Amino acid sequence: RDSVDHKVSLRQAIATKNHKFKLCRRRRKR
Repeated sequence: RDSVDHKVSLRQAIATKNHKFKLCRRRRKR
């Protein structure tokens, strides 16, 4: 269970990072 929770949090962190990165790129393009 612990390992699964860790995986979920890790996935969330990556998703957030990607989201911010995409936003930055979009802003830059503008």
